[in-house]
Amino acid sequence: MIKSAYKDNRGLTLVELLVGVTILAIIIVPLLHTFITGANTGIKSKNYGNATDAAQNLSEQIQALDVDTILQNSALVDSAAKFYNIDTGVLTTAAPGADSGRYYVRIPGYIYGGTSFDALVTLDASDPVNSPPVAVGNQMDALINMTEADASALVSFRAECGGMMENVNELTIELLTREITLNVSKIVDSTTDTYKITAVFTYSGIIECTAEDLTGTTYSFTHSEQSSASVSSIADSTDGSPVLSAFLFFDGYYRESMQTETVLINNPTGSDINFFIVNTDKGTMPVNYGALIWYKYQNFKADNTPVNSLVYTNLPAAKVTYRASKNELLRKTLSVTGYLVETKQLNRKYNVEVTLFKGGSGFSGDVIMDSNSTKLNY
Repeated sequence: MIKSAYKDNRGLTLVELLVGVTILAIIIVPLLHTFITGANTGIKSKNYGNATDAAQNLSEQIQALDVDTILQNSALVDSAAKFYNIDTGVLTTAAPGADSGRYYVRIPGYIYGGTSFDALVTLDASDPVNSPPVAVGNQMDALINMTEADASALVSFRAECGGMMENVNELTIELLTREITLNVSKIVDSTTDTYKITAVFTYSGIIECTAEDLTGTTYSFTHSEQSSASVSSIADSTDGSPVLSAFLFFDGYYRESMQTETVLINNPTGSDINFFIVNTDKGTMPVNYGALIWYKYQNFKADNTPVNSLVYTNLPAAKVTYRASKNELLRKTLSVTGYLVETKQLNRKYNVEVTLFKGGSGFSGDVIMDSNSTKLNY
């Protein structure tokens, strides 16, 4: 016997519906959590990437700049950058020329990749490696060789006075007094300058001469030896550093009767120039020998101290006085190293730290990115 198919038109029961909804929720909720987590992770990843790129960008900007230049103008890092005292929260000004220290630069609202950050940059030069001075090489821009000046002056001396002397060999360079003057002038072009440096060695003396007939007379002798060098296509430095280096080669005037030899540098050009005073005489220096190197018209800072130390010499430092003057009234005595090299403690190794906070946080709260690097500049 064939049964007829039974057709049930009843709907789902409440229990069945609840069971279905529960199963659906069990499936959908993790999926939604996954989607939300993925979206948040993507946003965080983008922000972290922006923060990483922002920190790297700031580090590279600092790497490309001279640190002493940054200390003079923090806006070179970013237009909104200001020096910051992290202890008091007060904006401050760095002191360019410090041997070492820790400087903070804050940049509010630093935008990179569409994300705003409050960036705190730390420039730390307190690393012990910065303690000993480092020698800095200088290009020999202007070379003036006056090592034969004494010999030339003696030839002239004997030629002029020899006719009045019974023994011309008694005319020696020790009978004369010598003065050295270095004059600097500048010719200004449209974009570059030409500097001319002239060295003048002036010999003078009053000689008691005795002729063959034993008659005596007094003779005044004056003679000059000079040489010059020119350096062209020089652009003034923007950071106030010396525009060029001039080297004078000469024989130190070792005389027992001479207390101090004067080297006068006249540089009214307005641009500082390094002068290397190179003694090539290897003879024994008398105990009473001394040298006064007077550099006139150096640039001075607001605190009435010279911007740069510009004199380097191999004459013994203990026997050299280096006097820098801004004008006839303002003079300062500086030290010399006794070496023919420029030494600096600045800009050698700076640890650079970039710390990023959320934009508008006032440099507080959770740190988004903290990046460290080292700037080497010898």
